[in-house]
Amino acid sequence: MFQFVISVFLIVSTFIMQGQLNYIRNKKLGYDRDHVLELPMTRKMLPEIAYIKTTFTGNPDVLSVSHCAASPVSIVGGYNMRSGTMPAGQQLAVNADPIDEDFIRTTGLELVAGEGITRQDIRDAHPDAFPEPGGEAAGPAKEPVFHFLLNESAARQLGWTPAEAIGKRFFLDDSRPGWVKGVVKDFNFQSLHNPIKPLVLFPAMRADRMLVRVSGQNMPQTIAFLESKWKQLVPYMPFEYHFLDEDYSHIYSSEQRLGKVMNLFSGIAIVLACLGLFGLSSYAAKQRVKEIGIRKVLGATLTNLAMLLSASFVRLALVAIFIAYPLSWWAMSKWLQGFVYRTNMDWTTFVLAGVMVLAVTLATVSIQAVKTALLNPVKNLKSE
Repeated sequence: MFQFVISVFLIVSTFIMQGQLNYIRNKKLGYDRDHVLELPMTRKMLPEIAYIKTTFTGNPDVLSVSHCAASPVSIVGGYNMRSGTMPAGQQLAVNADPIDEDFIRTTGLELVAGEGITRQDIRDAHPDAFPEPGGEAAGPAKEPVFHFLLNESAARQLGWTPAEAIGKRFFLDDSRPGWVKGVVKDFNFQSLHNPIKPLVLFPAMRADRMLVRVSGQNMPQTIAFLESKWKQLVPYMPFEYHFLDEDYSHIYSSEQRLGKVMNLFSGIAIVLACLGLFGLSSYAAKQRVKEIGIRKVLGATLTNLAMLLSASFVRLALVAIFIAYPLSWWAMSKWLQGFVYRTNMDWTTFVLAGVMVLAVTLATVSIQAVKTALLNPVKNLKSE
């Protein structure tokens, strides 16, 4: 019975863990991570970034190219924000990510109000990087002005609806004054263990990584094209790429390892339970071999004899099932509480685990029962 308690517990836990992993793999995150390559970048590439983008998108299978500080899979940059009506000393913690004008299109984010970042917005934020023709004679240096994109959570924290946020005065760390230009739909830019937090996207001449969205067609040829152009345009850096969905999966590597371990332990527990059950049923059958012989002579069928030997083991299995159910429910509830976004524990999972254990019990015991019932009752009833 103890072995069956362990088996049911592991089966239920494995089903629930696999359900949560499937939920993680299939959840709509608010951005499109499929067919997006990520490449490392340095500031040295920024003066030539427009030419690099144009060269890459010359291939019809390369849909868009963007550079940013962090990909949408994991944005952890810590900043402070305030609205134009808040005192300078009052700041709200916020995550933020420097982006370019192609970030929204490349990542598939959804604008719910306003407009996206443009190349001119980057010029306004970094006027020193784009000097006016004529140099100093053209006039005094311009002050940087930023145009920001907020997510819905950031707008809500500042007391705005998406529509109300557009055109509002906004400061990011006070060193970046500007205006809200757009609001993007909330998306999961961190692990599903965490809730969606306020986020600010702002234009910047900064790049730690390049994102390349491809069509998914002719993938080997597309990657070969990107590699050849990369070696021509960026010979001082190796062509090392990976996909965004790989980054996303890596976040949950510990959960995936735990799922594999639970699968293995469940299989081992079921095998051990079957071996123990087979031994017990064999011993029980030998103890009742004369009774089985008498019942068979009196007309009992194989089904009657199998049920006779199985009844006591089925009762033990049922007791084990009802002991294991609350234990597995409690343990999995605790595990799922670590995820803000999680699947539900379906009662069918518990029923399926119980049915599996009962089926294994009946199959194992019935094999021995049928084997004993097929023996010649005359030999079984003969006196020693």
